[in-house]
Amino acid sequence: AYLIAPLPVSEFPSAELRESGLPVAFIDSTIPSFTPVAVIAQNPFKGGFVAGRVTRLLSSGTGTFVTIQIHPDAYNSFERARGFRTYIMRDGRNNVVDVNVRSVDDIPHVLDDVFSSHEDIKGIFTVNCIINAAGEYLVHRRIKDKVVAVGYDLVEENRNALKNGSVDAVISQRPAFQGYTAVSALFRKVVQGEAVSPAEIPIDIYFEENLIEGSE
Repeated sequence: AYLIAPLPVSEFPSAELRESGLPVAFIDSTIPSFTPVAVIAQNPFKGGFVAGRVTRLLSSGTGTFVTIQIHPDAYNSFERARGFRTYIMRDGRNNVVDVNVRSVDDIPHVLDDVFSSHEDIKGIFTVNCIINAAGEYLVHRRIKDKVVAVGYDLVEENRNALKNGSVDAVISQRPAFQGYTAVSALFRKVVQGEAVSPAEIPIDIYFEENLIEGSE
């Protein structure tokens, strides 16, 4: 059996996996054109929608909001950005700018371009774990008090960013629980011959105030 986080999509060996005939379970994301045994992941649109709600609640006034993606072709990345955009723009008073970066090193000059083009930026949302780099940029530019920073994944860098105030909120996907649940699903399918169902992971939101050791 295979347990896979199918990112990036361009490197996903769909033909080889189909030919193997072995059971496949996905964590973190899915690929609509492939049917695995089980998908253990958040609903990415809902996650982005929640991120939009949090960002909007923490921001002051209306204006422009930015999404940053590294793998825009990935299903979960695209859907998170779409969910965020849907919430932010639902009242017709805000604008959303979508930008793509090849690596975290691109963030400073990409944000330089965005800020030079838009004087009313109120918030930044990264669809993955690189929000700490965006928060660091805001602190370096001395504009963090004017711009909300929200991202994904409670990695150590984001944990530290929540503590020092450069990031306002982080959405966690319970990665350990995802892995455990996916292995359990494969065991029940392969060894016990049971039917298994997808598992939707809760949308956990962390702020500095509810950050505890061991949380993920």
